[in-house]
Amino acid sequence: MPCHALMGGAARLDIPLYWSVGLGWIKTPDQMLDDVMDGWEQGYKAFKIRMDWRSYRQDSNPAKDLQMFKLVRDFLPNNIYLGFDANNGYSVPTAIQQGRAFEDYGRIDHFEEPLPQYDLPGLRQVADALDVAVSTGEQDWDRWRFRDVIQLGNPDILQPDILGASGPSEILKIYTLATTHNKPIMPHSPSAGINSIASIHCYSSIKNAIRPHEFSTEFAPPLDDIAELYGEHVIPHNGTITLTDKPGLGIDLNEAALAKYAE
Repeated sequence: MPCHALMGGAARLDIPLYWSVGLGWIKTPDQMLDDVMDGWEQGYKAFKIRMDWRSYRQDSNPAKDLQMFKLVRDFLPNNIYLGFDANNGYSVPTAIQQGRAFEDYGRIDHFEEPLPQYDLPGLRQVADALDVAVSTGEQDWDRWRFRDVIQLGNPDILQPDILGASGPSEILKIYTLATTHNKPIMPHSPSAGINSIASIHCYSSIKNAIRPHEFSTEFAPPLDDIAELYGEHVIPHNGTITLTDKPGLGIDLNEAALAKYAE
């Protein structure tokens, strides 16, 4: 039996993905656009650009970040999803100013981790001040922490990571908490292969899985190698992964390929 069936049944089997590209802090706007165009050519219809600033580089270059957003937004048709990830890089005043600049320029679908993850009162200030959906959660680890995030920070979207949150069992509890508080889920999972498939199985099981799931090749081997190891069905096609009815995660482990990579 597939994992999504064990979790209560999939609300959908065809899971749309968004193409997640990062390292904005060391890229030029043109380089970021090139990476987005790569995803566009592969058939993705949703995108996120990540700055990777982190809290130790707070407010380093918001003008460049905005320029990057504008260039990508200008390239993408207006009906295409675009999120912006500050990676904890702003102070409260800068996050509010930046969020309003995004809103004024064009469509922005979510504003991710505008502040250091520990500043929940500040997060509430930002979420209350902006119309764009503010999201967080990739660095939070269990349902009790997410309870505090909801009550103290009140973000619009929750983004738990299946690795950071101790695996499928705890993720499903966090999903239940989120739906109880009417918070949309948008999993953090900038990976490909087993991690990604496990996260997608969990995500498929909730009724409000309406937003695209993250996908990135930046921290993974080449997709051809992943397909050789686990099977073609773990690889996106035109920006979508389709879950199968194979047992468990549906992984077809190629032991011959595994032996080759283990050498």
